[in-house]
Amino acid sequence: MLNELMKRAFWAYWNQQNANLVADLPRVPVNNLKMFDVTEVSCDGCTLSVRLAFCAGERYCCDSIGCLCNRLFLARDWTGLRQWFMRTGVGLGSPLKVVVRVETEAGALFAIDPAEPVLGYRAHGEHQWDVYLVDEAKPGEALEYVASSA
Repeated sequence: MLNELMKRAFWAYWNQQNANLVADLPRVPVNNLKMFDVTEVSCDGCTLSVRLAFCAGERYCCDSIGCLCNRLFLARDWTGLRQWFMRTGVGLGSPLKVVVRVETEAGALFAIDPAEPVLGYRAHGEHQWDVYLVDEAKPGEALEYVASSA
């Protein structure tokens, strides 16, 4: 895993709408960081590898990565991503590819019906993973599914 400041930059990038996070990277709460890991940045800075985890015992509204990754997957906010990484001293190249490994741990808790005022949760049965690719050079294309443990 790369240094903690990079991890905080990545987490803050996803949550920029929270004004208090923008002010000071080192103060991003550590308990919110366990689901994100920046695992690798290629030598040329053109490939960023990230791990997103739905952790055992933690509660989530659903098991979709869409709402977690909306900024990059839908908005394709490459400038914002680069700005946050520059704050850690890491320059990201162009065109950038982001490889996202999504892991769902056995025992992660997902809301049965997120629309209900009182949420019931179901536990995920077994550990699984999926890998996706987002490519800056393909702006009109959807998130590319690469591989799965299933």
